[in-house]
Amino acid sequence: MDQEMEKIGIVHHRVGHGWTGEVLGYSSRFGWEKGLELPEDKKPFAAMLNNKRDLVEGAPILTSLCFSNPEVQDQMVEVITDYARDHQDVDYLHVWLSDARNNICECDKCKKERVADQYIRILNQLDERLSEEGLDTKICFLLYHELLFAPQKETLKNRERFTMMFAPITRTFERSYADVDLDQLPPAAEYIRNQIVLPNSLEENLTCLKEWQNGFKGDSFVYDYPLGGAHYGDLGYMAISKTIYRDIQSLDQLGVNGCISCQELRAGFPHNFPNYVMAKMLVNPNRDFEELKEEYFEALYGNDWKEAVEYLENLSENSSCDHFNAIGDRINPQMETKYKKAQELAKGAFAMIENNCLSQSGSNLHEWKQLGYHREYVQKLAAALEQIAAGNPEKADCSWHEFLDLIRRNEDFAQNNLDVYRVIEVAKNYAGFKL
Repeated sequence: MDQEMEKIGIVHHRVGHGWTGEVLGYSSRFGWEKGLELPEDKKPFAAMLNNKRDLVEGAPILTSLCFSNPEVQDQMVEVITDYARDHQDVDYLHVWLSDARNNICECDKCKKERVADQYIRILNQLDERLSEEGLDTKICFLLYHELLFAPQKETLKNRERFTMMFAPITRTFERSYADVDLDQLPPAAEYIRNQIVLPNSLEENLTCLKEWQNGFKGDSFVYDYPLGGAHYGDLGYMAISKTIYRDIQSLDQLGVNGCISCQELRAGFPHNFPNYVMAKMLVNPNRDFEELKEEYFEALYGNDWKEAVEYLENLSENSSCDHFNAIGDRINPQMETKYKKAQELAKGAFAMIENNCLSQSGSNLHEWKQLGYHREYVQKLAAALEQIAAGNPEKADCSWHEFLDLIRRNEDFAQNNLDVYRVIEVAKNYAGFKL
């Protein structure tokens, strides 16, 4: 795959989280494994939390390091340099820290500065080491969790080596960057070690970006999450498509040069319009949304595409990315009403879908069949979400298990478009359901 990417000119990005675990002696190939024990000889390298140095939840990838320790700095630089030397086909090597927050070292030396300052110091040391090796690998550095809070004194010395990656993982998707007045951003939030609360608002997230931009004028992009879990809350996939469209239109105004989507590979249920919009807009941000809609859905559904789109848009209006992803109150009378309406819409779509299943053929027939299965999916999931919004956890769990039974039994049919594991995981971790 790497050879084919190079042959056709695809820019090759690789790695991300895992370097901190590598320094502790664990291979990042095993990802988010838990239940491990940290050897005594590695404990001086781990972050001190509550006067103890150990793995967070037994997981190397969730564990931060004691970045004031010179041996930690040196080992991290060497691990990354070794990888860059062995993988010279990688154009952009991502150097991120652990995938957790409020896990930053509390030793006396580390407490004297922000982790972002320590991070920049390590990146400058890495740049020098790569230059010594004659490696021109670009390094992507990450604005995420504690690293959303900009350094106070350190700056990157070699701007050409680095690309800044802004990752506002807790942002709302009910609004777009286009809705923000960039001249009226709030002041930066106070940074309190191991007590940060990540912002949901676009304004607070963009303040973090602006603070970093004040000290770094190089290449940058947004690493965003519209299809990383938020999309499951949009039952029609139309609102999230419009947010993606408007976000990409706004990238120039944010002062960034593009977007990478952190998402499921199979995010196409009931359709792949969000990904279609993303791809088309990143190539040409001047495309018209209504034209994109006609172009895509006429090919997908055939003659009755407008009726299908109206139904999908109504589903989007009566569901919520934010409510599904635990942004805002779980008990929400307005959302309770909307989820009832979503169920009614799904029931009312039966005749439209049935008629097209009888009259269509080929790929159009398959898409109408998938929309028919999605109709059942909406009825059961919206029923469960209605009870969450109404504050009835026992009723919610009954409906939730009916939903689980449906998607598990039908996984083969929709496997290319619906990641059954992931929708369950996101719903369990955020929406309020039990497994």
